[in-house]
Amino acid sequence: MSALPLRIACGGRDLYAMLYGSGGDLALILPPLAEERKGAVRPLAEWARKRASQGSAALFFDYGGCGESPGDFSSVTWQSLREDAGAALQIARARAGGRPVACLACRLAARLAVEIAAAQPETVRKLCLWDPVFDGQLWLRELRRRSRFRGSGVIISEAGEDIDGTFIGRRFIEDLENMRGLPPAPPCPVLMIAFANRSAPPAISEAAAQWRAELECVAMPSFWQESDPPCAETLFAHTMAWLSAAPHK
Repeated sequence: MSALPLRIACGGRDLYAMLYGSGGDLALILPPLAEERKGAVRPLAEWARKRASQGSAALFFDYGGCGESPGDFSSVTWQSLREDAGAALQIARARAGGRPVACLACRLAARLAVEIAAAQPETVRKLCLWDPVFDGQLWLRELRRRSRFRGSGVIISEAGEDIDGTFIGRRFIEDLENMRGLPPAPPCPVLMIAFANRSAPPAISEAAAQWRAELECVAMPSFWQESDPPCAETLFAHTMAWLSAAPHK
């Protein structure tokens, strides 16, 4: 299935994006951040190709300072991520002929998806969140811990922190440290998929209960921290089926 490269104008920059498939049934993909993006790109792109092969479409884009988009991650802030994701959402809706689109987000991008859905409620029809994290402070703590476990460590300076080769600026660190707890409930149906054998982590279960969201567990490794991502067919099938199903009344 061929893919069409696109440019998304945002704040004087052209962000990189890839459109898989065509048609009005479109899903916007919000990838994870920092080192978690590396292991997640392949499964997310595979899901986009599979969706396109079934007659729907998916728009995969890179925030400014990430992946193929211009800029440096050291200048990323939560506000810049929100602006980039909001711009991508507008392009996705335009590509869908003005109809609301679905949104697939992974890890901390799940909070980003919830926030932009709240800001543009008429634009998002469903949210699917893979192994979501909503607490920025917790996410940053996990990032630091994994870096130390790998032996690479964290290099701290006045300007920010180098974690596994990704430099996180001081302003973004402050954003994350102040990002605690759950954001307000999103204005659309939500499916959370936890990567767990039997029960989801407490934070995900709490969010699902508060938002009355659907929650499923899929037994698979956390591909966002794997150099060789595992087969994710079960995850793909759950996601595809839920996005195509009619919402509950």
